[in-house]
Amino acid sequence: MTRLLVNKRLYGQLCAAVLLAFALFGCNRKIESSATQSDAPTSTEVIKTKFSEEFPRSIKVSLTVSRRSDLKVKVNSKVIEGDVLTDRAEDRNALLSQRKILLLSLARFEEKFSGPKTENLPPQFYDDDKAKIRKAEVLLSTIAERIEKQKAKILEVEKLNLPSSVLEHERAKLGELEQEATNASAEINLTRAQFLAAQEKRKFVLFEIKAQTLREVATEKKESAQLEINAAQIRQQIAAIDEKLLSVAVVRSPFPAVVERIVWEGQKNNEIFITLHLVVDDSGERAGK
Repeated sequence: MTRLLVNKRLYGQLCAAVLLAFALFGCNRKIESSATQSDAPTSTEVIKTKFSEEFPRSIKVSLTVSRRSDLKVKVNSKVIEGDVLTDRAEDRNALLSQRKILLLSLARFEEKFSGPKTENLPPQFYDDDKAKIRKAEVLLSTIAERIEKQKAKILEVEKLNLPSSVLEHERAKLGELEQEATNASAEINLTRAQFLAAQEKRKFVLFEIKAQTLREVATEKKESAQLEINAAQIRQQIAAIDEKLLSVAVVRSPFPAVVERIVWEGQKNNEIFITLHLVVDDSGERAGK
């Protein structure tokens, strides 16, 4: 009887233990289910996660200015995408003025030399000199014919035994004709000499023009080399200004935001370094979603 009571007691304890185990197992399932449901994201949180991937919550913008007036925002300023944060207008206008002056100088250098100016003489045919020579030759030929006729006449007078005065008169006329022939021959020689002198003078002028052209070509080559050096230096200065223009371009806000803080980092020479702390305003983007 005593053993039976003991067995019944053990059996009751075993049943109680089994029931307790089932109870504990059920509670764990409920706790895990509850934890899983609490970890699941809500639709609002999904939207926040998606927006955070596309836009930062805040952003630091590093800026460089030359003066305080170049900074176009202040703390608590509200900006939209594309609003101007800094504008170094004075620096940019000064660089653009320098660039314009350099471009004008470059244009003057390139247009300064257009090659040597060769003097082109008109053709010379010496028609006047040739006409004078021809006229003198015709005159000399005519006088020569008259001389021959006068000589024949003198021979006839001598045969007729006429008074000596007649012979002397005819001989005097022959002397005049011979003098005319001498003058005509001298005129021909003078005209020919003038013609040859004119030709030599023209040759000398042409030689001088050619020599001057060669000197101008040599000078132009030398000056062109110096010109190219100067032009290259100007082009380098223009390229340097173009690079500086990039550094003074207008800086705009990449997002709609509020300026939370402005930190003046320091200064080097004439440049001031600033860091803007922007808090991105996503209200418009959230409404759109």
